[in-house]
Parts: sequence; structure tokens; C-alpha cells
Amino acid sequence: MNSQETIKMPWSVQQTIEDLKLIKAHYQEVVRAANRDGKGEQDVEEVAFDFDRAIAALEKMENAVDSGYLEDWYINSVSQDDEPVWTESHIEELCNDFILIPKAVKK
Repeated sequence: MNSQETIKMPWSVQQTIEDLKLIKAHYQEVVRAANRDGKGEQDVEEVAFDFDRAIAALEKMENAVDSGYLEDWYINSVSQDDEPVWTESHIEELCNDFILIPKAVKK
């Protein structure tokens, strides 16, 4: 796969979020019913915490855009007469308009 291709998922991020919420509710019922060591409610809270973290990450991802989108946006937002450089105002506008998720850095 080259850098211009993207993988198309047969479902949306929103659908994954909704599915995780259903799985979370089911798993909480199972954990509550098992009530291991009398800590059922504590275990239910821990399940909620873990699922809620994953759901929050997906909600942020749903609003994210890829570098191609940002590049197109930047090219189309600068007039043809401007020198194409990143000024403080460009960076400020970018930070106000988008959620930026840094790429993972290989160590």
C-alpha cells in the first residue's frame, strides 16, 4: 500500500463507540454478578474506567484529520500571492481549527 491509499473500514468510528458502550454495559453486568471477593461494585467501576478511556480516545479520533487534509486546507487557505510559509498566525489558526494528534515517534 502506498501513502496515497487508505484502508476503508466497513463501519464508522461512531459505530465502534456505540458498540463499546454496549459491550461495557454487558461486561459490567457480568462483573457485578460474579462479585469476586465481594468487590463487584469496585470491579464495575474499573471496567467503566477502562472502557470510558477507550471511548474518549475514539471520540477524539473521530474529529481528527490526516496530513493530506491539512495540506489541502493549508494550500487552499493561503492566497496565490502569499509566500507559502508557516507564520505564527497560520499555526494559531491551525491549532484553533483542528485537533492535532502527534505521530508516534519511533525510538
